[in-house]
Amino acid sequence: MKKGKRSLSIGTKVYSMLAILIISFMVYNLLANLGLNEAKRSIENLSQTYLKIQQHNEVVSKNVAEIRLYSNLIIMLPDQNSATQMAQMVPGFVETIDVSLNEMHSLAESIDNQKLMDALVIYEEKTHVLEENITTTAELFVAGDRAGAAASHGQMRVIVT
Repeated sequence: MKKGKRSLSIGTKVYSMLAILIISFMVYNLLANLGLNEAKRSIENLSQTYLKIQQHNEVVSKNVAEIRLYSNLIIMLPDQNSATQMAQMVPGFVETIDVSLNEMHSLAESIDNQKLMDALVIYEEKTHVLEENITTTAELFVAGDRAGAAASHGQMRVIVT
């Protein structure tokens, strides 16, 4: 046997290797759990954002249906007072729609999804055209121009198709 150099026993080598493997496994497990937790938080955040966008979309859809109905009733109701009251309610519906569209836009920006942003811009543009038409119909009716209101209302068929 050589003097001065002491060799480690096989047991020490095996236990050292086992300790290194256990430490490696624990570090890997910790990093994997951190990654999974971050992914879970991201998915929950994304899901909540999409749910909020969907809720605002329901508000927009409901109010668009309401103002389209009001636009039809404004033109077709024989009772001038009821039609005028409905025409005066249109700006409130338009404001509600605009608030929801703005909220949808800010939520879409927060998740940085370009396809969603592009689709939302198109949706906003088409909704604003419809809003303008119905607002014009209501304003003309309130101003006493029934013929102008009817002509404006007639354009809605082209807008929604």
